[in-house]
Amino acid sequence: MSSIVFPHDEGTGCATLSPNGKHIVKFHFNGCLRSVVIDDRLPVSKPETDRKLYVVDRSDPALLWPAIVEKAYLKVRGGYDFPGSNSGTDLWVLTGWIPEQIFLEP
Repeated sequence: MSSIVFPHDEGTGCATLSPNGKHIVKFHFNGCLRSVVIDDRLPVSKPETDRKLYVVDRSDPALLWPAIVEKAYLKVRGGYDFPGSNSGTDLWVLTGWIPEQIFLEP
């Protein structure tokens, strides 16, 4: 994560809170490396329920980077209201690795 999420902790490589509330995530999108700038506000449901509407690590709910990467990815894909995605495309955007499709015959 330390190569795509800024700011991050040099020791652990995980995202840290930004002093100015902005985070930068690097993705491979449409054939080139893109830096996506997002703020640190994350969606929640009604204030009285405090239910989170973003990805959370069950074993470590305080872990920040999954939600930051998710928000940046959804921003580059057009927002939270998008019809869905393809796992091959998602993998390419997140890692830069171009997946190969192999069709299997039954």
